[in-house]
Amino acid sequence: MARAPSEMLGWVTPPHPNDKMRGQFWGVDSFLSMPEDTPMDGFPKFSRLSLARQIDSFHWDVEYFERDVHILILGTLHAASTYLSDELKEDLAKLDTALESATGHYAEHLDGVRLEVMEYHYDQQRFLRNMGVVSLSSRLTHALNQMAIHAESFSPRKKAYPGKSEYERFWSEYKERFGLDFDAHAEFIAFVKPMVDVRNRIIHDGGQANRLKTMEESTSGDTLSFEKNLDRWFSNQYPQFVEGEGRSAEVKVSQEQLEDMLDQACKLVRWLAAEMRERQLAHAAAQDTDDPNKDDLISL
Repeated sequence: MARAPSEMLGWVTPPHPNDKMRGQFWGVDSFLSMPEDTPMDGFPKFSRLSLARQIDSFHWDVEYFERDVHILILGTLHAASTYLSDELKEDLAKLDTALESATGHYAEHLDGVRLEVMEYHYDQQRFLRNMGVVSLSSRLTHALNQMAIHAESFSPRKKAYPGKSEYERFWSEYKERFGLDFDAHAEFIAFVKPMVDVRNRIIHDGGQANRLKTMEESTSGDTLSFEKNLDRWFSNQYPQFVEGEGRSAEVKVSQEQLEDMLDQACKLVRWLAAEMRERQLAHAAAQDTDDPNKDDLISL
């Protein structure tokens, strides 16, 4: 059963102790009020570590990601699912009322319409959950990119990193820039490849689990046979995400599977944010240590 938005709000990352500092840098008013030609030689220097501790952009990345996941993805799913369920109940009530007095062929017709309405509702619910996977993948890549950008203050970013897919390039970048070992922490990214494969099947093949091979791909010799020329790779690789058989097989993500992906994505973002925050503070501390005037640095 889909979680209600009120329940999801309880999942959002709690406020960070330094949230009060958002947009409130120490002394900013005095900076803005100083004449442009004010000499800066005698201006006090602040500890980089002290300054870095005031603003945790990685915590905000986690906070925004979890809110979007639970409100914009699960919340939208819950609202749409509730609407469809209410619509189904209303339509079935009308049909059941009509069936009470219907006879013969008209009753058979109404029975057929009732079945079509239920099938349509089922397909729409499946579509909503599938779109949740698509949305999650897009939002996760945005979060990974945002954190990589925010880390440029202590670790320069190259124009490109090796990898066939977008996620592989992210893993290469995070390993090269931050020394993160995804082999040793494979549990954090294990969900990503299945999520991406499901997403790609939904986007590129319209949710068909067994797409029809092109004539060039076919090796059966019988290019007119649907069953012999189906690409069953996805069904064989991910039977847990497939409903139906043969040409009619569809990609189906259950509510439980979607919520598990969402939870795993939040764990990944939290882990990366903590690792990068640790490196950010270590970099700032090293800058303080190397400063020739370190004894004069001011801490906030």
